[in-house]
Amino acid sequence: MNASMGELVRVLLSLGAIALLLLGIEAGLRTLGLHQPICYVADAATGYRLKPHQQLNHRGKRFETNAVSMRSGEVQQRSAHTVRILLLGDSVANGGLAIDQTETISALLQRQLTVQITARASNQATTPLKSIPSADVLNASASSWGPQNEWGYLRTFGTFDAQIVLLLLNTDDLFAGAPTSQPVGSYAYPTHPPKWAIARLWHRWQHQTQYSDPASDSASISASDPVAENLRTIHDMHQFTQAENATLILLLTPLRRELAPGGQQDYEHLARIHLRDFVEANNITWIDFLNTWKDEPDANRFYRDSIHLSLDGNNSVSTAIASLIPTILSD
Repeated sequence: MNASMGELVRVLLSLGAIALLLLGIEAGLRTLGLHQPICYVADAATGYRLKPHQQLNHRGKRFETNAVSMRSGEVQQRSAHTVRILLLGDSVANGGLAIDQTETISALLQRQLTVQITARASNQATTPLKSIPSADVLNASASSWGPQNEWGYLRTFGTFDAQIVLLLLNTDDLFAGAPTSQPVGSYAYPTHPPKWAIARLWHRWQHQTQYSDPASDSASISASDPVAENLRTIHDMHQFTQAENATLILLLTPLRRELAPGGQQDYEHLARIHLRDFVEANNITWIDFLNTWKDEPDANRFYRDSIHLSLDGNNSVSTAIASLIPTILSD
């Protein structure tokens, strides 16, 4: 073997080693789910929403969307004997890839209401659910949505003939800005899955400082007082649901640090006061989970990070809602 042939063999072996290394990295990234991100579409009213008809499986956790960008099954015409609930929210309501389709707040609530209904049918219930034989809970939510995004969805698609509309907010949502489509196409808000997981990792490196959280993007905040703007938005949503013969219920979850002594910031405390005064003045039913969880001996179990809820947290929220629904329906 002459020198030139030997050099060619070494080059080919090096290229083969690099190819095997890249294939190994690709396989590892795929096990992390980087080849199957949640995808989004731009939308004038909401800024962005979930891309319809997604079916993902991330480490055994299913994530599916329907034709109208809900993390729910396809919406059917509501029968006269079905209670329908529309849940609007951000990533807390949505759950993302960390929460299975069956473990979202909406899915848990639907099962809990179904148990109540079944018990009622067998004359074992003590709650006044009347003669409703089925429950249907829809989940319209997306990462970093705030009240103005959710109002855009409600204006566009309506209530889907729901009797109850749940608006699930967390403390940060009180400061959310106006809808924007700027994040769409970034690493955090892709429009389509990549052919290669390595390409997505490269995309992440390129866009790691861009549009990671549109709710905190100063370009999306058009109001000088975002809390006041969001309260006006909730007021519009309340009037809209009333016109649609539905009841709006507001739910507020705290950041995990707010449950610790001294963990709540002064501006957060003031915003909550404004919200409390607003819902009382407008006679809106609400649940503040800061009050619900503050005496829990191990409230940390309700969280999987600083803001998003664990399965225990989702169960706690859905249980609280389920206990409230009979009272609302009996009014």
